[in-house]
Amino acid sequence: MLAVMTKSAVDAGFLADWPTWLIVAVGTLLAALLLWLFGKIVKVLIWILIAVVLVGGVYVVAKLLLE
Repeated sequence: MLAVMTKSAVDAGFLADWPTWLIVAVGTLLAALLLWLFGKIVKVLIWILIAVVLVGGVYVVAKLLLE
């Protein structure tokens, strides 16, 4: 399927002069970069979520102790 998509993209436009293997290689590297970036963003969001849960838990415990 990738070969068909690449072939149609190469035949259709501005990539016609580029070798097919180079187009696939660059696309693969870009996909890997996007996945890596997505992983970094998810990691930061998980740490933020952990911090929010801990702060909320401390707040509830303090509120219960001070009643």
